[in-house]
Parts: sequence; C-alpha cells; structure tokens
Amino acid sequence: MGSTEAAGMPLPVMIALISVGAALLSAVLTIAVFVLLPADHFTKPPSWRRSGASIGTIAVAVVRNLAGWLLIVLGIVLSVPGIPGQGLLTILMGLLLVDLPGKRKLELRILRTRRVLSFINRLRVRFRRAPLALP
Repeated sequence: MGSTEAAGMPLPVMIALISVGAALLSAVLTIAVFVLLPADHFTKPPSWRRSGASIGTIAVAVVRNLAGWLLIVLGIVLSVPGIPGQGLLTILMGLLLVDLPGKRKLELRILRTRRVLSFINRLRVRFRRAPLALP
C-alpha cells in the first residue's frame, strides 16, 4: 500500500467522500432544524435559565450546547472556499442551539439578510410549515 492510500482507497478519493458526506450532513441538519423551528421562535422572548432546573433540563441544555458548538465549527469549515456545504446556514443553526449573550441580536442580523430568510421560508413552505416571523 502506498503512502497516499489508507484502507485501499487513495487519499483524494477519501477527501472527496468526506467532503460529500459533510455537505450531505449539513444539508440534512439544516433542513431539519429550520423546518422544526416554531414560526414564532424569534418573536417570543428568549427563555433564560431558571432556578431549580431538573437534572434532565440541565442535561438537555448541555447536549444542546455541545451540538450547537459542533455545528458552528462545521459551518466555519464549510465556509472555506473549495469545501461544499452551506456554511452560513450551518453556523446559524449552531447559534440557535447555544446559549450566548447577544445571541438573539446576531441571529436576527443574519436572518434579516434577504437571501437567508427567503431560502429558509421557501424551505419551510415546502414542508408545509409557516414562514418564520421576525420582530
């Protein structure tokens, strides 16, 4: 086996497969999050951490934040020229999941980009969901 082959597959083929897999994963997760998001998500006040939260609530928050950071990193990678995928939408999806100060303001700034909001609302309509409402 040559130095550019691993498990019988040339390195360029492995890189291509990983790129295609990342693009498909990004597309599926993007569609799932934006379709399942309630239409009034951005018009309701954000839910802050409450005192007396149960272990289950804390566990869900930890998993949600870890998934959010993973998506943000994936979105940054997908934003690099030459790597296929929807980087900006993946970053936005990750931001929706993490708890950060100023998060809502940043989300709205990205969503107010006409092309982003138009894409998300067309996607939601295709899956018979109401368009996102912005304040």
